[in-house]
Amino acid sequence: MKIIYRRCVVLLLLCGAFACHESLPPYDEPTDVLAGELQMVIPDTVIYYSDSAMTVFSPGSLLIARATITNKYENLLEGPERVNGTISVQSFGIAPRTVVIPLVRGNLMRPPIFQGNIALAPGRAAELSTLWTPIASDGRLIFEGTPFVNLSDSARVYGPLTCEAWSDVQLFERVQPIRFGGIQYTMVFKVIFIPSAVERKLTPPIGSTGSSPWE
Repeated sequence: MKIIYRRCVVLLLLCGAFACHESLPPYDEPTDVLAGELQMVIPDTVIYYSDSAMTVFSPGSLLIARATITNKYENLLEGPERVNGTISVQSFGIAPRTVVIPLVRGNLMRPPIFQGNIALAPGRAAELSTLWTPIASDGRLIFEGTPFVNLSDSARVYGPLTCEAWSDVQLFERVQPIRFGGIQYTMVFKVIFIPSAVERKLTPPIGSTGSSPWE
């Protein structure tokens, strides 16, 4: 990581002009120069569509995760980029699960990367944003196996499900990743059952003997 010191540049030029031979004190790179903030954008109720056997799920809501990393140092931070990280979501309850959301260079919304380098002025922030789905490391949706309430034959609600989210992000090649977040929130999921083509074929027409759960 290269840190721009405008005063140091002037000092070196003056020393050169007056044949200054005094050695400068050793330079120690600053630490703890970045601060992170995590934001989870989640609707009040997350909608999913499924067949009646709950073997196929299709999302009906957008989930957004944003990681913001601010330069809290007094000077410009500039250096080769190494943008990567994760956002982890841990659910609690009788079926705890962990969702790991990858962050890559393509998730960087700002600042732009120029010739492989990132620059952050004092007080300015880098932002990474991504869409995500609540699929846990075991391949199942985060709410599967948790208590639910049937609203009707064609819909049920899971939750509220307590979750905690945190993030590990690296921006610069020579700066270690930082961990931040630790935010807790709840999620409510509504699953709406959509009959498959076979189920629709077997469903009696309206007015015939028998009733369909999809009416």
